[in-house]
Amino acid sequence: MTPFLRILSAVVLGAITVFAQLQCPPLGPILPAPTNLDAIRALAQPLQTQLENKTLFDSSATALSIGLASIHDPTPLLSLHVTPTSYNQSGTHNVTGDTIYAIASVTKLFTALSILQLEGKINLADSVLKYVPRLAQLSPSHDPLLEPD
Repeated sequence: MTPFLRILSAVVLGAITVFAQLQCPPLGPILPAPTNLDAIRALAQPLQTQLENKTLFDSSATALSIGLASIHDPTPLLSLHVTPTSYNQSGTHNVTGDTIYAIASVTKLFTALSILQLEGKINLADSVLKYVPRLAQLSPSHDPLLEPD
């Protein structure tokens, strides 16, 4: 390759790199971050009270961490951590704000189910058996020996 082509290639690649790094605006309107923290705190407080009373979930078997923060306030708007009374011995024994949860790829499932619901392909109120009927055969009350071949 001639020196001219090397320089030209470097200039073109440099220009492509610069243009690729320009910020691409998001689709839709760009909304400012909420700044009315008092209103958010007013909503967060009853939620925290309900969660602390442990009436919304089984606190004997469920670890829970919820945090709500704002870029406009250094203190958390909501911070709640619950350690279940019955827990896996190999896991954590004290749930705190520093606890790391192993959620794997669960968020991908939430995204996929949300898209399917928006497209009208599923209804989250339906029984899972509507979509996976084979699960009925896997129930403890199902006896495969009584099933005809």
